[in-house]
Amino acid sequence: MTSPMRAESSLETMAMRLNHIDLAVPDIAVARDFFETHLGFTHQQTLGQNGLSILRDEGGLVLVLSRLQRKRRPGLSGRLPHRLPPGKRGGGAWAL
Repeated sequence: MTSPMRAESSLETMAMRLNHIDLAVPDIAVARDFFETHLGFTHQQTLGQNGLSILRDEGGLVLVLSRLQRKRRPGLSGRLPHRLPPGKRGGGAWAL
């Protein structure tokens, strides 16, 4: 039988640490301010006119904020519909 101490050290060796995340956001400056102010990230570098921003936390996690590329189709406003079209309701009238 495995002792509690041995099981704990076994879990520690199996755990993986995340070292970076690339997050696409609609407004890099707003997202950067949020991560700095509320989550304790430190701004490292911004490339271009808010085209890409690199932040780091105390644990060494690197967060890259990049601009969200939206594909627009002609005739669409870019917003999601409040209601699903008839026949697509799936039991409810409102889209989630």
